[in-house]
Amino acid sequence: MNRDCFKSFPVFQTDRLNIRAFREDDFCEYTEWHNGDILYYMMGIHYVEKDDIECFRRLFFKNVPRMFQTKESIVWCVAEKNSDKCIGKIELFRFDMNSNSAEIGYCLSKSERGKGYITEAVKKIIDWAFNILDLNRIYSHVLDENTNSANVLLRCGFQLEGVLRENITTKYTKNGEVIKNSKVKNYKDERIYGLIKSKYNLTKST
Repeated sequence: MNRDCFKSFPVFQTDRLNIRAFREDDFCEYTEWHNGDILYYMMGIHYVEKDDIECFRRLFFKNVPRMFQTKESIVWCVAEKNSDKCIGKIELFRFDMNSNSAEIGYCLSKSERGKGYITEAVKKIIDWAFNILDLNRIYSHVLDENTNSANVLLRCGFQLEGVLRENITTKYTKNGEVIKNSKVKNYKDERIYGLIKSKYNLTKST
């Protein structure tokens, strides 16, 4: 892995997107779609209560830069190019220096889904990650029923590598409602998708 890539934060542009560091003025948009019901169910992300937003903001802008400096993760804001408005997030994390691998994750504002934005962002990030950062493998864990996320990965050349049966639990229903009975375990399968550098570059060249 090319550690020089962590000397300064990498930023990118695509035809329709700015992929850049988060700024303080992105935070209102970020918390708005962070609190979307779909995130409860698909990702197990907790709703940020109004009284907790300031604490969440401080932790976010403290931890994201720190984790870049320590080479734990790279978190990008996905912004619409013309307005530069924050519409999503994409992240490389769980870096393994020995195997030169990392996990990729992403989410997008509900109002911007279905437009190909995340596919566009993922393609840009994986190209950089393989050919500049010099990763050998990128993978992603996807909730079994999150077909939209799985389709993004398939369009970007990832292959299904396996299924982790009942690997995670969520306390949210599909409608984002909390399961009130704490004894109820809502187990979910996870699918693992992966892409290796040699396969990616071979496909890219054809």
